[in-house]
Amino acid sequence: SDCPHLLISDVENNLIVLFRWFEVFLDIERHACIDIIVKHPKILEYSIHAKIAPVVEYVLSALGCSRAELALQVHKFPQLFSYSLHRIRARVSLVSLRLDSLY
Repeated sequence: SDCPHLLISDVENNLIVLFRWFEVFLDIERHACIDIIVKHPKILEYSIHAKIAPVVEYVLSALGCSRAELALQVHKFPQLFSYSLHRIRARVSLVSLRLDSLY
């Protein structure tokens, strides 16, 4: 998962904006942001407004988890943002259906 194009990316518009967004909306500290980017550098390619924010909003509302819980999961598995919102919704729906059938 090499990302050589990141070497020529605009740090001000990518890295710093992403750090600020994670700090403000998920209360993720800067050192944790660095860990996230090291684990999944492609996250710097994603649009906050078109990709990251919609996933965050959906996961918070659909799963009812807190921002702190989501921040912990993002830190552990930043690849979450590599999935489309459509795919995430489908998986949550499938799991819900399976759980409903158990009860």
